[in-house]
Amino acid sequence: MLNQVQPIGLATYFVTFTRWDAMAVGCLVAIWAHRGGQLDRARLLGTVALVTLLACLALVDDLSAGGGDELYGYLGTELAAGVLIAALVSHPDGRIARALSWGPLALLGVYSYGLYLWNQLMYEVSGYEHGQLMSAWLVPPLLALMWLVAWLSKRFVEDPARRYVRRAERRFRSISNTSPRIQGAPPGRAVR
Repeated sequence: MLNQVQPIGLATYFVTFTRWDAMAVGCLVAIWAHRGGQLDRARLLGTVALVTLLACLALVDDLSAGGGDELYGYLGTELAAGVLIAALVSHPDGRIARALSWGPLALLGVYSYGLYLWNQLMYEVSGYEHGQLMSAWLVPPLLALMWLVAWLSKRFVEDPARRYVRRAERRFRSISNTSPRIQGAPPGRAVR
C-alpha cells in the first residue's frame, strides 16, 4: 500500500506520491457528490466517521509507527474523512453539519489552507526540531504568526486567484453563449 512506505523523512508526508490515496478518496467523494450521490444511513455513518476522526486525532502517535515518518493509519483517517464529507453532502441540515458549522470551526476552515501551507515555515523560524518539546513561551507568538501569514496568504494569494477564476469562467460562459461553434456547429466545418 502506498501509505506504508519506508521512512524517508519529511518527504513521506509532503511528497505527492505518498498522498495519492488521500487525493483518490477526495476525488471519488467529489465525483460521487457531483453526480448527486446520496448516502444511505448518512446520520449513522457520519457519526461513526466523526468519532473515528476524533479517535485518530487522539491516537496520532500510535498511528505513526515510526515516530511520524511512516504513514500507517493515515488511510483510515482519509476514508473516515471521505465518509464524513459524503454524509454531510447527503444530509446538510443534520446535527453534525450544524456542529461543524460552529463559528470558530468555520473560521478555521476559511484559513485552513494557509495554515496548512505555512505551518512548517513557522517551525523553521522558531528553530523547532521534530521530537523536541517546544518552549511554552514560543507557542502563542508562533500561533499568532501562523494565523497572520495564513490571513495574508488568503487575502493576497487565494482571494485574487479565486476572483481570477470566476472572471475567467464568466468570460468563457459569455464566449460559449455567443459562439456558433460551441453551440452545436458540426466539427470540422468553418463557422462564419
